[in-house]
Amino acid sequence: VLWQFKRRITKNRPFEDLLFTGRLFALTSTNTFSSAAMFAVTLLDNNLAEIIGEIPGNMPSSYGDILTFQTPNAKLLFTISFKYFDRIDGTKADLPLIPHYEVKAADAIDKLYEIIE
Repeated sequence: VLWQFKRRITKNRPFEDLLFTGRLFALTSTNTFSSAAMFAVTLLDNNLAEIIGEIPGNMPSSYGDILTFQTPNAKLLFTISFKYFDRIDGTKADLPLIPHYEVKAADAIDKLYEIIE
């Protein structure tokens, strides 16, 4: 049997009884970068969580995933990024992740408690 690929858009059907209906928060700082920044922007752009803290350390659309090389003679190590990650909300591709509540990272947990009380 030969399978032929047919491009089509599919939409996930959520299991309504398993959906979390409460408020979700994510804390960020300038040390939030790479996969953590991508996770935070995924939450933000899909309206899944409220972000508290600082603008993360890298742009949501950016290069990442590194390859490591070593020069044969001097044995110098270096890395190079080889993938480009696009922000989910393409209309904000040139913008950093802006938290809903922008506070210093050291104050983010206090802000969280203030919001949920």
